[in-house]
Amino acid sequence: MAEPGRTRPVEVPPGISFKKVPAPTSQPHMPVSANSPARPAHRLPGPVDLDAYQLPAPVSD
Repeated sequence: MAEPGRTRPVEVPPGISFKKVPAPTSQPHMPVSANSPARPAHRLPGPVDLDAYQLPAPVSD
């Protein structure tokens, strides 16, 4: 069990690495998605403080 305010450690599922999975084919039900303009998000809970999140060190491949 995780400490209060902390998430449980993530267990990596068995199988192929996501880095080795090919990109998906075109999505026919979303024909203009690649060319659509970006839209701002709405009704978010508030501003995000990116400095509040500790990120892992970069890993070289």
